[in-house]
Amino acid sequence: MLIKLYPIKRTLAVYIVILFLTLFLSIIPIFAQQSDDPLEKQLKVFQLSNLLDTQSNFPQQDAYFKNALQYFQNKHYSFAIQELEKIGYSHLYIPLYLKSQLLKGKCYETLNRWESALYIYEKIIEDVPIMRDYVLFLLGKIYLHMNDFSNAMIIFQRLKNEY
Repeated sequence: MLIKLYPIKRTLAVYIVILFLTLFLSIIPIFAQQSDDPLEKQLKVFQLSNLLDTQSNFPQQDAYFKNALQYFQNKHYSFAIQELEKIGYSHLYIPLYLKSQLLKGKCYETLNRWESALYIYEKIIEDVPIMRDYVLFLLGKIYLHMNDFSNAMIIFQRLKNEY
């Protein structure tokens, strides 16, 4: 039946078969390279969500973050925290979630609510281990502000050994 087709249709059919085989063969290595490393998986999810975030597919969460940023810049830290509480964790907008949690931690630091900031930073490490080194540094700073020098030393030593 393929022989009876006009030359243009036959060429198109050949291109479609080649395209299908190319796509199929390119997917096989992806499945073969899948790693059990959770950080690598998290990085891939982060990259995908960053792509979605740049396309502004989440106007409501963006609005919450922009409102919180305005409150923060005007030194209304409690209102900023209230706005940031509305942004929950989702694999779809990890970069926005990460920015919101870091800003919330900074608000708590500014209000000298060290335990709350400590909780936020620990939650970031648990949820989004991408910026673990930076968040560990922030944890060490919080322990210093709390005059908990032994935990600060442990965190900074861990930071030095791991990074």
